[in-house]
Amino acid sequence: IESVPQVIAHAAGILGAARATLVWSETEEPWIFVAAWTGSDFRIGRHAPEEIDPLVPDDLRDTCFVSPDPVSQSMRLNTRHGGTGALRRGSPVHAGLGGSLEGTGLASAPFKTNRVAGRVFFTGLAATGAELMPLVEVVGREIGISLDQISSNRQARQSAVLEDRT
Repeated sequence: IESVPQVIAHAAGILGAARATLVWSETEEPWIFVAAWTGSDFRIGRHAPEEIDPLVPDDLRDTCFVSPDPVSQSMRLNTRHGGTGALRRGSPVHAGLGGSLEGTGLASAPFKTNRVAGRVFFTGLAATGAELMPLVEVVGREIGISLDQISSNRQARQSAVLEDRT
């Protein structure tokens, strides 16, 4: 099983992104985790939900989006939900996360499994057209699956430690 830094670095490589930010929660945890990767640096932090909730506006919650613009209040977004595309203007992320999303070009997709739910953001993209969205959606789903496996393995290890103590 891969680690979070390996998962995020691999995903960024697939999309040709200079940076990636992964935000997720686990069903058994009261925290929101934020992992940021820049190619030369990896950081992970734990936040109370109210610090960055809602992560994206309600109309983007289950939506993949791509933009050629830097993150701003007036950025243009190509969105895709259920195979239907649309154009939108405005910041797609909570202000508390904006500082993690530096660079021109933004792509993002949500993910959800039985154990984890969240969203991945990629910035510093060479390509930012609407044709990138299917790939972003697949990469997002695969990240969710990988995080689910990491979470499952961690829970199994914790259970084994508890059993050994009793």
